[in-house]
Amino acid sequence: MHRTRLIELSLFEQIQDKLSRSASKEIPVSPNLLNYNLKYNNIRTQYPVNVYINGELASPSLYSVDYVNGIVNFKTARASTDVIQVDYTYCYVNVYDESMSPSDNNFKYPAVAIYEIDREDVGFELGSSIRENHPRWGIEIWAERGGERNDYTDLLMNLFEDGATLPIIDFNVAFPINSDGTINPLYNPSTQTIAYMFIDSIKYNKGGSLNIGEKPRFLSKILVDMTIVMDSY
Repeated sequence: MHRTRLIELSLFEQIQDKLSRSASKEIPVSPNLLNYNLKYNNIRTQYPVNVYINGELASPSLYSVDYVNGIVNFKTARASTDVIQVDYTYCYVNVYDESMSPSDNNFKYPAVAIYEIDREDVGFELGSSIRENHPRWGIEIWAERGGERNDYTDLLMNLFEDGATLPIIDFNVAFPINSDGTINPLYNPSTQTIAYMFIDSIKYNKGGSLNIGEKPRFLSKILVDMTIVMDSY
């Protein structure tokens, strides 16, 4: 996987973590007493998911969690009288790359879109694979209300404040989630960190409303300049 994609995925992780919140003792809905649908998807894997049956903490051996779709799947059907509750942490903003357009029917609000604008690579001594990269990334924040857009913009400005250092994770080793939505035990961000993004400067603009579809949407743009030193890929 190319370094630009690794940086992009690492930014996804950082943004999703910053725009996350916790749900406590949520009562999910089940169509069959076997699969319980949570109110939110995009569950964050680095935080615990606690499942309670009639007020008692359930053993993880009784169920699995689909982190992508927000579903608790019990291995055997529960009784109709059982009260199921769940604690979990989720990202409440959809994060997209440049391939998704706000005019696309699958584009869901609120949303953050990230994309690389340009990059300057600087080599070191002859024969070395180490290069210093100076990329500029654009981050767009889309929301249905101006105040909502402003809140998300402020949170991300805090994440990308001058001098911040963010890890670059090698997702070639392992992803946080398996193809079936369950957590991947092989994923370890500590051992998979191969470099860091050093934030040099940030600029932002909280724009006005744009008419997309039936109602106006509100947009902010953040430009992030960074320095990265890592092996070439």
